[in-house]
Amino acid sequence: MGAFKEVFSKSTCKKGILLALFVGSILNLINQGNFLVNHQWQQINLGKVLLTYLTPFFVCVYSTATARKRQS
Repeated sequence: MGAFKEVFSKSTCKKGILLALFVGSILNLINQGNFLVNHQWQQINLGKVLLTYLTPFFVCVYSTATARKRQS
């Protein structure tokens, strides 16, 4: 349980959320920007939107946890 707490600590999650919002927003604009600009809300794939935000979050959390483990 200690590893879980370390991976999902407040600072790690905060960093992951901020990075996911930044990177995910840019990627969503690139991937689905045409639907957003043209107000074609029905065409937006919510699964892709969710994955586009979750992927950078988990990459950041994993990278941070790995770096912390190497330091200790």
